[in-house]
Amino acid sequence: MNELPVILLASREPILRLGLSSWLEQQGLAQVVTTDRPEDLQNLLSERLQAAQPLVNLLVLDLELTDIPLCQSLKRRYPHLPILALGPPASRDQLLRYQQLGLAAYVERTTPALTLWQWMQALLSGYSPWLQPEQLTPAWRSHLYQQGLQQIEAALWQCHQWQQRPRPWWERQIIQGRQRELRAARWLLTWLWRPGPVLAPPLQVIRPPLALPPSERMNRVRQAFNQTVSNNSGLLLETDLLRFEKQRELWNTILNHWETLLAELIEARVTPAEVVPRCPDLVRRLWQESLTDFVGRYYTIDGQDVVQTLLAQQPTVEALILAKIPLVPDLVSYHLFQTPLRIDGVLYAANSQIAADYAAALLENLVIQVANAVVQPLLNCFPHHESVKQRFYRRTLISTRETERLRNQLSQRYRWQRYWDEPRAIFESRYQLLRIQNQAIVAYPVYASRTAELAQLRGIPWLVTLWLEFQDAITPVLRAIANYLGRTTAYLLTRIIGRGLGLIGRGILQGIGSTLQNNRTQQESSQL
Repeated sequence: MNELPVILLASREPILRLGLSSWLEQQGLAQVVTTDRPEDLQNLLSERLQAAQPLVNLLVLDLELTDIPLCQSLKRRYPHLPILALGPPASRDQLLRYQQLGLAAYVERTTPALTLWQWMQALLSGYSPWLQPEQLTPAWRSHLYQQGLQQIEAALWQCHQWQQRPRPWWERQIIQGRQRELRAARWLLTWLWRPGPVLAPPLQVIRPPLALPPSERMNRVRQAFNQTVSNNSGLLLETDLLRFEKQRELWNTILNHWETLLAELIEARVTPAEVVPRCPDLVRRLWQESLTDFVGRYYTIDGQDVVQTLLAQQPTVEALILAKIPLVPDLVSYHLFQTPLRIDGVLYAANSQIAADYAAALLENLVIQVANAVVQPLLNCFPHHESVKQRFYRRTLISTRETERLRNQLSQRYRWQRYWDEPRAIFESRYQLLRIQNQAIVAYPVYASRTAELAQLRGIPWLVTLWLEFQDAITPVLRAIANYLGRTTAYLLTRIIGRGLGLIGRGILQGIGSTLQNNRTQQESSQL
């Protein structure tokens, strides 16, 4: 098997640099050398030559206007080194200028990682998009290659999931062998198939049309919610109050309105920059419309409009639940623009299996939390009304005592969450999602940087983080002291006190023996 190609990646953006390099190395596609100072590329290349390190096969440069003289210098000094430039959408005149500079290709920096790798692979095999545009791979050939590669990646991900669970030694060896076979098949497919780039260099700025998420993704989430689901998260949820058929109705109502909101965003031609400021309003609308449809727009109790009463609780619901739903902008951008997802600090292409699974987890958490937000005002405003109980509540929770117990427990949970769980999650840089696995709602922690939220903590939550930090600092010391005291106590008991007791016992036994011997001697003398 040939050695992996060496790619030198130069970018001032840490997200692009770390995300792309991590993806290439994790997929076993290339050896990546990174630098955050493109101006030092000449020195870096010279040092690698003098140190007899592997030669760089491809230079990937995150291009800025100030780097054009650098490109000219690099092409003069290293004429056989292909340079793939990344940057914003370029006009035809700019592309012609980049061609004159000697760049091998120019690709938008927002291109998915898998497509970027296809460009890199084509340039490594000698393809020149400027000179030979007619040599593009036929569509059917690229489709077959991508389909085969996706199947291999899906099998590798499944093996990775199997490894996360405790298994016998022999089963782990089989899984590792399976992974080696799949990696070898991936390399062989790439080596034999040698696909060219799927996309030609852009000759004009064309904004790709937005599209709804593929139906199979939504169907996967719908199937999870249409099964009989139990709550194994360890948290008391508002939806635990509902009968299962009402739970399923509520979840599907939220999913329907979610698809409607996405369709409206597509029709409005929303740009990626507009997603983040719109997300709080999107979640608020999702809650309002789902609540209205689920409860019933014209449902009244004693002449009172139930929907309007429940919607008036929006400030409370938003503070407790809606405002704390995490990573909504990432989910919206993923569905609208196929934006790569950052998982555990690594960017994954939108068409990868791990990104699809992560997006499903985000959507399931959104649906569960919005469902809790729908039930929360219903439970607080009409906890004991008989028509509400008969229409929504479970039979086991229909009594006043059980309803009040549930309300008190939920109140305690939110209080505990505010003063302990939330500060701890912020300090540990994670979010606690709720998702469905094996027909059960489970807690699903994910890593995320929360430094800004940590800096804003005040009062008791801030003291909780101080206590956790103090606990982390003092625990090793206390453990060392306990170990030392344990060893010292064991030494005193065994070596000193134990020996002393042993000597005393031996002396007692010797004294008893001497006394018995003297008595026996005296008895024998008296008999004589």
